[in-house]
Amino acid sequence: MPSGVTMMNDALIRSDVWVPITIRVAWDLYMAGIDVRPNVLDAARVHVLSHLQSDASPEQVEVLSGIYTEDFIARYQEQAYLRPSLTPYLDYPVTCSMRVKLLKKIEKVCHRVFWLHYSDGFSLERTSSKVGKPLREVESICKMFRKRMRKIGEVKGLDIEQWSDDRVDDTLRYLGTLATGEPLDFEVLGTSEGRPFTRKCPRLRRAHYLIRSGILAPHDLEVPSDNRFVDRKSMLAILLHPDARHHASTVEDALGDLAISIEAQGNAWLVDSEHMDDLEEVLVHLAEQGTPERDCLRGAMISGPGLWLDDVLLGPLPLRSLDAARSRPWGSIDGMDELPLPLPPPPKMTSWWVSAATSTLLFLSSLAWALDDTRPPAQFPLTSEFDSHVDFVDVRFDVSDHAYVTIVQWKGGILQSESAWTPSSKGRLATGDGRYIHRVDASRIVVISSPEPIVDLEPLLQAAQVDSDPVNALEKHVLSKYPLADIQVSPTVQVQ
Repeated sequence: MPSGVTMMNDALIRSDVWVPITIRVAWDLYMAGIDVRPNVLDAARVHVLSHLQSDASPEQVEVLSGIYTEDFIARYQEQAYLRPSLTPYLDYPVTCSMRVKLLKKIEKVCHRVFWLHYSDGFSLERTSSKVGKPLREVESICKMFRKRMRKIGEVKGLDIEQWSDDRVDDTLRYLGTLATGEPLDFEVLGTSEGRPFTRKCPRLRRAHYLIRSGILAPHDLEVPSDNRFVDRKSMLAILLHPDARHHASTVEDALGDLAISIEAQGNAWLVDSEHMDDLEEVLVHLAEQGTPERDCLRGAMISGPGLWLDDVLLGPLPLRSLDAARSRPWGSIDGMDELPLPLPPPPKMTSWWVSAATSTLLFLSSLAWALDDTRPPAQFPLTSEFDSHVDFVDVRFDVSDHAYVTIVQWKGGILQSESAWTPSSKGRLATGDGRYIHRVDASRIVVISSPEPIVDLEPLLQAAQVDSDPVNALEKHVLSKYPLADIQVSPTVQVQ
């Protein structure tokens, strides 16, 4: 059985950033048109907190809150488990004082465009509607802001003149989220007296409008008195090999409610560790049917911060599980024994009749051979020594240099041709003392010495396979067809 659970670090619910995260998360949910119910707000807040590094600054937390709230919305609305793009401006030398300079000595309508578009996040079209100005005029105001931002940035030593308009807009949005650090006054915010704050600090601005609209209440911003950790979950990520993607829908249907899909291509699933027994039963059945075969699956068990909201798993655990599964070899699934090989397919009716006829003829000839005391001796007798194990057999044998050697393996209840050697090619098995040695990865093997190649081995195997003792039946069928052959069968290994 492969290795057990891989442990992720705990995620601390940081009380020092509880308020700014709550305001940013609630605002972004509101702007996305999501009903900010208490359970949704709490889940989104935990999703953000579980991704934060302990040393992230308040300014970085403000930006990361927006990124991971957007990630939460993608999971919550679309069940899309994507890897967020951490924007490159987390460490920009941009300060609140630069915002003061940006907004200095400009018309009131320009102020409104900045706060609505760059701070609140409204589209240009929505901003145009809110300020009552044509879209073209709003676009001209944004062009003016980009020009002023480039001048301010150049003074601060930023190589901003070479930046694209999109990158400058990103910088303006970042500037529009920087809080001044002023405390929240719940007696003022949400009332007419709190309106002046909406033109000073983005955090106070959002808190004012959220409280006034009844989306946030003061108790939502109460900081926990003690440090807590995000709850932990243990999950198994299952990956399907790209070459077996045509089995993805079969796997999806078989897993049913046991798993959730966590990859856009539909080749990865996440299963709660509580369902491991049921999962193993499903995967064993799929492997036996070859839909897919065992070497087309791999999986990793990870324990880490996670929270369920309906049928969506939040936190970093899903993607970390996916990364861990990609490091496992194909055919290996944590916490689970090796899956079985595919069962032999049922024969076609035409093949069945041919096999039945062949079996009948072979049975009659075998019976005649068994009752015939005049069977000639083997032309090239075998002398063999077997070292048998549960999963492999070593055979050392002595036979004439002129003999053809055929080896059949008994593996997983199926007779299969393992190798065939001509008088010259079997020299590769020579030990130097006149004997030959070979290893076969199977529980039993049949070694055949013959004066000619066994050209019709496949129908002989099919005929023997339907017998109650296939190995013994194969010996009879081969000797009936090739009376000058000699056959040696490795002993059965008794499992202790």
